[in-house]
Amino acid sequence: MTFILIAHIFIASLFMPADTVNTSSSISEVTVFRQQAQIQRTADVDLKQGKNIIVFNRLTPYLNQNSLQLKATGTFTVQSMKRRFNYFFSDIPDPQIQALEAQRDSLQQEITLLESDLSVIQNELRLLENTTSNIGNKELTAAELAQFLDLYRERALYLKKDEIELNESIQTGRIQLNKVVSQINELRGGLQTRFSEVIAEVYSEKDQSLTFTLNFLSPSAGWTPSYDIRSDDISNPLNISYKADIYQNTGVDWDDVVITINSGNPSANSILPSLNPTYVDFYQPVSAMEKQALREVVVTGYASTDEAENDMAMEAALPLTDFSRYQTSFSYRIKSPYTVPSDGKVHTVEVNRSEVETNYSYTTIPKLSQSAYLVGHMANWEDLNLIAGKGNIYFENNFIGTTIIDPDTFDDTLTVSLGRDESIVVERNKVQDFEERNFFGNKVREKNAWEISIRNSKDEPIEITVKDQIPISRNESIKVESLRLSGGKLDKETGIITWMLTLPPSTTETVRFDYQVEYPSGQQIRY
Repeated sequence: MTFILIAHIFIASLFMPADTVNTSSSISEVTVFRQQAQIQRTADVDLKQGKNIIVFNRLTPYLNQNSLQLKATGTFTVQSMKRRFNYFFSDIPDPQIQALEAQRDSLQQEITLLESDLSVIQNELRLLENTTSNIGNKELTAAELAQFLDLYRERALYLKKDEIELNESIQTGRIQLNKVVSQINELRGGLQTRFSEVIAEVYSEKDQSLTFTLNFLSPSAGWTPSYDIRSDDISNPLNISYKADIYQNTGVDWDDVVITINSGNPSANSILPSLNPTYVDFYQPVSAMEKQALREVVVTGYASTDEAENDMAMEAALPLTDFSRYQTSFSYRIKSPYTVPSDGKVHTVEVNRSEVETNYSYTTIPKLSQSAYLVGHMANWEDLNLIAGKGNIYFENNFIGTTIIDPDTFDDTLTVSLGRDESIVVERNKVQDFEERNFFGNKVREKNAWEISIRNSKDEPIEITVKDQIPISRNESIKVESLRLSGGKLDKETGIITWMLTLPPSTTETVRFDYQVEYPSGQQIRY
């Protein structure tokens, strides 16, 4: 191994001038944006007076060359800076892989020895069979034949038993060998066969030692927001845990580095788009060949494969973070060093935890689900710096389900559904006695009525919002008229009826709505 490393260094040195300084930089800080990361590496370099060539080696192969920045506290001039690939350096051998490779070689040797023993036994069995055939051509007494058969039976059974045991041992060994080889392949999947190097030509007016900072962007990293929304009961506010699901596949582990989570996205186009003319022309039908070509255009996208854990977990201590707001983004700087391996998997870190005053109420839409849902209404959510993402909901120490947090769709209040309440019974039934269909002239008039009953089986009063709807006509020949609403408020644009009810403990309340639809006879309607 030492010889190979020396050979790599020797071959690489053949392509560099004599005044080259190879540095072993380390990652000191990472700023993770939504779809990429800015990596900061530091290195101590001894500069000589005049021209110096500094090589920052073993960098991620996935870096944006246009984002390279080199800084240091001191007087120097960067004359040029470029990136290249180095295929001579490979990942430092993983001790786990080395142990598995030793186990693989041991298993392979053991299987080979077992197969050799099996081959000997099988040859002896064939020899025994041939001897039996030859005995048949000789004249033996009854006593000699009986003695031979006894010896044959004893030896054949012994060999067959060994053959079966050896086959089982070989099969077991091969299964274990396949597992070890699969694990080696899995671990080797993250190893790099090439690295980037950044070569900087630096001019110094004097001999000096400087600490250089190299910054660059890598597209092989990012983060997505996720949330845990918790409440003990309806007498307590909601607690929102703001988490960052970080991933990176840069080929270099981030070991104990300071990480900053930034809501910005440098990969997004930052140039103001221009408005081009829109032209009108006569419509030309699309030919069958053109239609087929359009069908062959496929748009693909990526979906997340990793789902959040649904089990209730004990809350960990919140890491110390510094929050900063900028003109177009905000960030959380995690003060404690954090490790994110280069495995492409999600590594979650909690960056903030907030307690929000919450008003609770119940809502039911019995046309869609005859259940009552507990809903939390948070008025002061703007300062939470939320980004659209998935949220896990926990209520009364139980996992309720998941929801989507999308601040772009919120009004003044953030509403979160906290699950069904089985102690509130909801029923929706059609009033059959009221249903009728009459004809008059060239018109048909249909009448419908629905009753909704809500029973509060809880020991305390509840406030519940009930929603249903009447159909909306999109044809002037079809007229819809509400006849009874039982105190509900009708939104004429959507047809949605809303009742705001307060139910004392162990009581039932019923609301009813009637409507009629009038349309020309001889036509059929659907709604």
